[in-house]
Amino acid sequence: SDNRLGGRIAAEHLLSLGCRKLAFFGDPSVPEVEQRLAGFREALRESGKGAVGATLPVHFVPEKAREEIADFLDLAENLDGVFATSDTIGMTAIQALVERGRRVPEDVKIVAFDDLEISRRTTPPLTSIRQDLEIGAAALVDLLFRKIAGEQVDSIQLDPTLVVRGSTLPP
Repeated sequence: SDNRLGGRIAAEHLLSLGCRKLAFFGDPSVPEVEQRLAGFREALRESGKGAVGATLPVHFVPEKAREEIADFLDLAENLDGVFATSDTIGMTAIQALVERGRRVPEDVKIVAFDDLEISRRTTPPLTSIRQDLEIGAAALVDLLFRKIAGEQVDSIQLDPTLVVRGSTLPP
């Protein structure tokens, strides 16, 4: 997936909803997360809406991420938008916010990345940047067979899409 585009789409969605104090939750030492952060920052910079963004290098392991997010939220009272670089991190952010008496989406809107099946079952359901894994897997198999047959093949990059759910919808 085009991770940079996914980060841009997430930030643009949050900005379009009036969010101006945003946070990026994810580990930018991971190449695809670094690309998501670049797209997120581009959208903030180009928006002209006076938005500010903080970056919290969050671990992918939920228990560790929960501690990091909780510590951050204790200091970030005016935060109104979060881009979590995975659905797992997004679900963890919802939990940490609720534990602090913050409501999603009323107080803080959240966009995550992956669009896993479980993201539809959180409360509220998680808005997410969707990677079409079925199309990606089919393309991968096709390219592999073509390469085995001796054909010259190039990598492909799929565009992610925004799936809007309750974590960014008006109550």
